[in-house]
Amino acid sequence: MTLGIVFNVVLLPKFGGTINLEYLSAVCKLVIMISFIGLVLVCLGVSEFDKPENFEGLNVKKEPLKVKDMVAVLKENKPLQCYVAAAASDKIAQVTASQAVITTMMGGIIIGNMGLSSILEWFLCCHRLYLQFLVQDMQESTEVRKQLPHGQRYVWYWVQS
Repeated sequence: MTLGIVFNVVLLPKFGGTINLEYLSAVCKLVIMISFIGLVLVCLGVSEFDKPENFEGLNVKKEPLKVKDMVAVLKENKPLQCYVAAAASDKIAQVTASQAVITTMMGGIIIGNMGLSSILEWFLCCHRLYLQFLVQDMQESTEVRKQLPHGQRYVWYWVQS
């Protein structure tokens, strides 16, 4: 989101306001530099925990899961079926809305200004985050959320989104 604003508001006007080879080259170099910096930071952050003694429980032999067991769970669990259907349809909508072609059509063709489109997307992202946290707080007040320890509530929230 932030890189989209940088690309379309800062870099695009420097290259004549049109997407050309020089602009794409600058974007590519910038993305590669940021990715490399992120990779180095992740490696430094994980190195403290990436030790064999932290993975002792993985060597325990476990009974293999069979397809028959998985099918039985899916057949007999109506709430799980509803959850899978809702998650699948939500994922299709999310992937469709996040495609570059859709945002380019909305921002570049319909609105006519990619920079303004990027800024509007940033504001919409802030509102979406606010609403997600508001709904999370509302969900925590239900009985199901009260049964989870406090730390697991937030982990479950991020797993769902």
